[in-house]
Amino acid sequence: MHDTGQGLIVPSRLVLATPDEVRVPWHADYDPLKDGVASILRAWGFSVHARIRGDMPLGCGLASSSMLAALHAGTQLLARTRDIMNTVDAIIHGFEPSGLDASFCLRQRAGLFLSGRWTDISVSLMRCSLVLPTKEGAMNLAEVREHVLRRRQRLAGLAWEMSVEVLKTGRLPYEQMMAYCRTLAKCGVYSEQAQACIEHLSANEIAAKGIGGLYDKAVLIIWPPGVASEAVPEVLSRCRSFANMPLLDVL
Repeated sequence: MHDTGQGLIVPSRLVLATPDEVRVPWHADYDPLKDGVASILRAWGFSVHARIRGDMPLGCGLASSSMLAALHAGTQLLARTRDIMNTVDAIIHGFEPSGLDASFCLRQRAGLFLSGRWTDISVSLMRCSLVLPTKEGAMNLAEVREHVLRRRQRLAGLAWEMSVEVLKTGRLPYEQMMAYCRTLAKCGVYSEQAQACIEHLSANEIAAKGIGGLYDKAVLIIWPPGVASEAVPEVLSRCRSFANMPLLDVL
């Protein structure tokens, strides 16, 4: 997403919410003692929530740090919302963010993001799921970025083709998405468990890629057009290395 990187981002059914959203259940995994975003904001003089509602997995590359910054600070941020979110993101991840996460958290709609610029789009989406690998933390975001940049030319070309098609037809071209996922899988940016998951799905002509920091973050599965619902558990159960990982339908 940095420099000339392109990205497609769309809303999912997963949510994070403040305690005021009483129709949303309390987040089952939220621990205020492990919330680094709250610690940063508290040190800056903001009041923060002791609990958070929702079901979005935390620390899995789903922009939860940006969303937590917005939820904790809320109206305290006022006109500084985007700057504060990006500053928190830079501290948490160790380098200047692209601005994508903050843009989406504030807009809450589908868009294409290119070189810091957002374009609203209307896109017809396929069924998508998330697989959550076991956390290893053996590669940081800066290292992941360096590995990806080695295949930058190929990835950028595919990203451009997909962006053009999305803008033209409102559909994500599956063949190019499949090629993009396979190219990423050759970069050495995934944990052993995530790599096994992605390679297995690729062998079955199913597009899958890590999101966020890639290494041991959530793996996004984009099911082929017209895939039968009964085929989903069968495909997943064939790979012992990730059959027991949590699976969430998000679109």
